[in-house]
Amino acid sequence: MSPEPAARVSGGAGSGAVSGSARAVPGAEERAAIADLLHAGLWALDSGDLELYLATFWPEADLSEVGPDGVRRSWSGLAEIRAMSEPRFDGPSRTQHRLSNHLYTARAQAGIPDARGWTVWSYWLTSARDPGTGEVELRMSGHLRDEVEERAGEWRLIGRHLDGWPDDLAHPLAAPAAAADVDVNVSVDAGVAGNVATALDGSTS
Repeated sequence: MSPEPAARVSGGAGSGAVSGSARAVPGAEERAAIADLLHAGLWALDSGDLELYLATFWPEADLSEVGPDGVRRSWSGLAEIRAMSEPRFDGPSRTQHRLSNHLYTARAQAGIPDARGWTVWSYWLTSARDPGTGEVELRMSGHLRDEVEERAGEWRLIGRHLDGWPDDLAHPLAAPAAAADVDVNVSVDAGVAGNVATALDGSTS
């Protein structure tokens, strides 16, 4: 079993922490490693490298999204994630994905059994370039919840959830992380695969 991630404590009396109490946050080296992981995945999406994209997930990882149609879809395990993702990598992407406004919470504090690593909350934005005019347009934006776990010195995703900006979205540090969405698996069929990762590719079709 991998050792528990090194962490420092933020917050406490007079600290101005949102939670109002001390909380664990990743150290500088861990933050850099996690950032490298997340950025590598986005570069893989935008450069069309399916294998590098899949390499950012652990084999038993879960991926879920709430698309523009308001329907929640989820995939469990690398085989399902691959089957859903492959059509997304068929041809030039012409997209750019950006993450910002990162917050970190310890997965163990969310009551997840045997949890290690961190939950990373981010804003995400997808833009696309028109191949004819060269103009760039904003396709989608929302929030992202990544579950990252380190094993033998390597960080990968054990879970990822994409969503828009629902009216009832709570600040990650103001509400218990255990109250976050619980993924419900659905099988990958032609209908789901045809609506490929709408939040990832910015498609509105």
